[in-house]
Amino acid sequence: MAITKTNIVNQGLLALGELVCIDVDSDSTKRATTMKELYDIKLNYLLRKYDWKFAIKRLQLVVIDYKLEFDAETTAFVVSELVNGAVGEGTVEYLLTNGTSGALWLSNVTTGFVDDENITGDIAGDATANGIEFSPTPVNEFDYIFALPSDYIKLIELYPDYIKYNIEKNMILCGESDTLD
Repeated sequence: MAITKTNIVNQGLLALGELVCIDVDSDSTKRATTMKELYDIKLNYLLRKYDWKFAIKRLQLVVIDYKLEFDAETTAFVVSELVNGAVGEGTVEYLLTNGTSGALWLSNVTTGFVDDENITGDIAGDATANGIEFSPTPVNEFDYIFALPSDYIKLIELYPDYIKYNIEKNMILCGESDTLD
């Protein structure tokens, strides 16, 4: 017999002297919805607390690309959301982290681009009719920014104190390399 979420929840309900659920995910009773919420909270807690072999997922994280959009109608650069961007369809995509500052430097500027736009980040690059290619330089001790996976629970350090990093929001800031294995 497979151990399921409903089995585990029912064991807890029986220990409390409560009626069991047929399916914790579809049961709309107060006890079922409460136990479902508690189950998810405790599951994340236990997965973070220990290095469970079954829960380890190895990924190679790649440096986040940044997003900068050029609005041809207003001839202005606009800040957009975090994406893995690329030149295409008249835009280059970017994101800069909070706390960075600087200026946008353009060379080979073509018609329609506005020079000296105030945006965050220290950037140098070439402007074309389709956008700007550039790499941002953070002003802190971290040179690279990696996106945390959407199912991230915790980072297991293979070599403690080997790589200096910091986790902020949905990103890993790191000073070591352009990829993390």
